[in-house]
Amino acid sequence: MPAHYQHSDRKGIHLPQRTWAEFLHEAKWRFIPMSAEQAIPNGHGVTPGLIGNKMDGLTILLEMRRLDEPNQYKEMNFSILQICIKIYYCTVSIFADDTKLCKTISSMQDAAALQSDLTKLENWAANWKMRFNVDKCKVMHFGRNNINANYLLNGSVLGVSLMEKDPGVFVDYKLSNSRQCHSVATTANKVLSCIKKGIDSRDENIILPLYRSLVRPHLEYAVQFWAPVLKKDINELERVQRRATKLVKGMEDLSYEVRLSRLGLFSLEKRRLRGDMITLYKYIRGDYRQLGDVLFSHKNNQRTRGHPYRLEEQSFHLKQRRWFFTVRAVRLWNALPSDVVMADSVNAYKRGLDEFLDKQNIQGYCDTNIYS
Repeated sequence: MPAHYQHSDRKGIHLPQRTWAEFLHEAKWRFIPMSAEQAIPNGHGVTPGLIGNKMDGLTILLEMRRLDEPNQYKEMNFSILQICIKIYYCTVSIFADDTKLCKTISSMQDAAALQSDLTKLENWAANWKMRFNVDKCKVMHFGRNNINANYLLNGSVLGVSLMEKDPGVFVDYKLSNSRQCHSVATTANKVLSCIKKGIDSRDENIILPLYRSLVRPHLEYAVQFWAPVLKKDINELERVQRRATKLVKGMEDLSYEVRLSRLGLFSLEKRRLRGDMITLYKYIRGDYRQLGDVLFSHKNNQRTRGHPYRLEEQSFHLKQRRWFFTVRAVRLWNALPSDVVMADSVNAYKRGLDEFLDKQNIQGYCDTNIYS
């Protein structure tokens, strides 16, 4: 732990805070509400209690910033929530205390390079008196031509996982979204059942706010990443909203389209398309332009037709790749009118986008011939 505190001084955590952390680390007693108990010897380097969990999380993040600083400290800005850095051959991505190492593997030399970076992570952890939990560390192989090599951490062969939840989204080795769609639909249906059983009123002014705040967020969390592709998955999600709109008094015998119109709702499929376009606007013209420059390439706009923010369409060979956000959203974005894209604010852009989608009667990607 002293090494942690020495490095923390370089990150702006000075004597008062460090003294408090040292006291917690060296404490012989742990106090909890309404009782006190004698602490067991604190030889494992983890500060006791809830505060210890928070402090160790901060300490780990500060030290993980040093993964690419083997010889000297570097003063760089970093996010406390997510850090992406390069270590030799691979890309390491850190979210909270979760670490992922990614690399394209085409040969045994590539596998050896990944193993080299794993060894670097292992040595870094040992240097700072920490250990990765090998039982929770997994390898996921992607691609039909992957050589499926074995990798070691702390002398143990890492297990192979076919599916992981990261973070809150199921990802499998085939990049299929079906498991994620089924999971969120199941969760949303459970919440909807609680509303149905716990709320006697069927008034629109009660049911709709509950649906919007408690049910629909489950169906749309990080949906730009896992948007459904298969018709069965699209229908499974849509059935949740169909069921929710039927809870409103007077809507039971109306068609789904009429219910949506009267309640002022979009279908979930249209909301996903609309969300893609709004997110893309933020990448190209909004607050995330720096990241947008990494994700997208701008066309050489010599043409007079179309708006000046048209993007290059990325090539793909697999259907999974075709429906990635960075691929699926580009063609419709390029087809938007100039007056929509040139809007000065997100709200103005939303209004123009809604008018365009209504005029073209576009309810989803399959409703426009630009994707045929």
